[in-house]
Amino acid sequence: MESLAVLDAVVICSRWYGGIMLGSARFSHIETCVTEVCRTFKSKQELEDCIAMLSTLDDILKQLRDELALLSDYTLWTESDLPKAKRLVIAREKAIASVKNMIAKRRSS
Repeated sequence: MESLAVLDAVVICSRWYGGIMLGSARFSHIETCVTEVCRTFKSKQELEDCIAMLSTLDDILKQLRDELALLSDYTLWTESDLPKAKRLVIAREKAIASVKNMIAKRRSS
């Protein structure tokens, strides 16, 4: 458990005796079981951390986009800004399509 950095956790592993003597091999079986449990535990914990971080980052991104929308005055752009405007239009269209695609996938599953 220490090698996997699993702290503040308890793993209980028991063996039901089925009439077969395993000898010292039982310790490697116990170690394998505990290692699998610890890896699963660690993966679940990492997923929870990632989900929390994603939620925070989504909130920050929304705030920044709202701020950018307030600061963007497209009426001040000139003809020299046309290439930039076209790039932004394409980027926004792709972002919208991507989000719509993710929504459709989530609704179907």
